[in-house]
Amino acid sequence: MQKLRVKFTKEGGARYISHLDLMRTMERALRRAKINLAFSEGFNPHPKISFASALSLGVESQAEYMDVELAKSVNLGEVKEQLNNSLPGGIKVLEVEEIKGKGGAAMSLVEAASYQVKGKTSQVWPQERWFQVIRDLQQQEEIQIQREGKKGVREVDIAPLLLKIELLGLEQENFHLGLLVRSGSRGNVRAEEVLQALQKYYSLPLIQEEVSIMRTGLYQEQENRLLPLISLENEVVILKELR
Repeated sequence: MQKLRVKFTKEGGARYISHLDLMRTMERALRRAKINLAFSEGFNPHPKISFASALSLGVESQAEYMDVELAKSVNLGEVKEQLNNSLPGGIKVLEVEEIKGKGGAAMSLVEAASYQVKGKTSQVWPQERWFQVIRDLQQQEEIQIQREGKKGVREVDIAPLLLKIELLGLEQENFHLGLLVRSGSRGNVRAEEVLQALQKYYSLPLIQEEVSIMRTGLYQEQENRLLPLISLENEVVILKELR
């Protein structure tokens, strides 16, 4: 038995693949790559594959994670190459790491996510305006947004879950934001909800059709630090320096 963690992208046209279809796509790719999967026991055995966090339809990602258990050990480089030869456009394996011992599943480890948001406004906001709005939003004790679920629309306070927002670029009406938010067992915030808050509290003149969102990272938390789900990556976020 061997347990692997696979980091992959979901870009371009692949951003319109639903989470359920993504699961099927990855399973088919593993089979086409002739990777010997481990299966659950019971009447209806299924391959032992799990994903870290579902992505909203239409959102791109440079940091999706999948855990997969194999019936026998394989070379990690070969898994990466064989999978990339079997995957559709927009989905590309970036890293493969062996998870040794009793390391937790990626789904249970996720505590935060980072996003980059690019968009356009119907009127120019100067840089000073952006900086002031971002400062004010991060200092708000309460940020109520509307979230639609199975039981209808409800009000949710995302203030405790918004860790960081910054302006990465600005050119006339075009803006580029970086976000770091809680995701997982402590609550979830979608990038779209941060934009919703900017519209609600500060009348951001957003053109909805011009928005593009990219998830750039998923993180686990250890001793007040946020760490990537694969140890090959060395990015570290110190929580005490944030909100």
